[in-house]
Amino acid sequence: MNICFFLGGFYQNGGIGRVTAMLANQMVQSGEYHITALCYCNPNLPNIYDVSPTIEQRFFLQTYSSMAKQLVCGGVKRLRQFLKENDIDVLIACGTLFYPISVLACKGIKTKSICWEHSDPEGNNDHRGQYWARKFGIKRSDMNVVLTKRALKVFIDKYGADNTVQIYNPVDAAVFAATGEYDPESKKIISVGRLTYQKNFQAAVKVASEVLPKFPDWQWDIFGQGEDLEELIRLAKEAQIDEQMHFNGQVTDLYERYKQYSIMVMTSRYEGFPMTLLEGIGNGLPLVSFDIPTGPSEIIDDGENGYLLQEGDINGMVYRLDQLMSNQNLRIAMSDNSRTKSRAFAIQDITEEFGKALHAVV
Repeated sequence: MNICFFLGGFYQNGGIGRVTAMLANQMVQSGEYHITALCYCNPNLPNIYDVSPTIEQRFFLQTYSSMAKQLVCGGVKRLRQFLKENDIDVLIACGTLFYPISVLACKGIKTKSICWEHSDPEGNNDHRGQYWARKFGIKRSDMNVVLTKRALKVFIDKYGADNTVQIYNPVDAAVFAATGEYDPESKKIISVGRLTYQKNFQAAVKVASEVLPKFPDWQWDIFGQGEDLEELIRLAKEAQIDEQMHFNGQVTDLYERYKQYSIMVMTSRYEGFPMTLLEGIGNGLPLVSFDIPTGPSEIIDDGENGYLLQEGDINGMVYRLDQLMSNQNLRIAMSDNSRTKSRAFAIQDITEEFGKALHAVV
């Protein structure tokens, strides 16, 4: 079966490129699929995710500055021609930006279209026109794939898109390969993500300013880079926690570092399906997160492998971290539960579910 993933590319941090690479790499191992990744980016940009050499990377001409201009200036025709020339059976539009041009290009030819949602289906934070692009695409696609049960309900109830299936993102197999035994003696908290509005690390600093002074032998490390870095460093210094809270930038060996930590915290305002929490449970970490609309509540069983707090509940997060940091036995129990929970996101099982969806649509 000839499958084409249509996406921005593998050159920048973000869940879409990362999970597409993971899934496509696993799919080609079966020998059942020929995979093409059609990337809407500069072909000279290097991949930051490992992409199997058996996956053919091609590049969609960036003749115009926006996908909207592509739509009205011949982009549909060029994409349709590409699909026909390469005998593509299924085109998977990875993210709402690619929905309209994909479903239009597949109209009237043998290629089936799948719209793969990677965002909160009620959110419009990723790009201008996101709501329109989503509504237009999922009503005309042959199938839609969403990441969470809540997103599935939104697609069916709000958009009437009954041709939708729910498939979780997987835990990267490399996470399981790199993990070690949980260290209950560790006194280190980890958070991971881009230092941007979405990830809301300002809230993490507020929480840390209440928690860390009570636990002077604990450290909180944040991995990621972004435009909020200088502000966050300033806030941590003003709160006098800069010797305990560290902004470590982006690293290439994060999977190897997880075993050093005992708790993971996420303070995002919104997510599609948070890969960092998946990495956390893959490493057996107790998780503490705001209960934002999509993702955390399907990874964290509140009180079992971590805690969910109402979005923005700084005091609640402080209270739960107090509990975890002061109770080693609680951390151990939640670590065991995270290990168990992680099995639901094994990449082999997720790939099998995706394969069933592909066979159902062709």
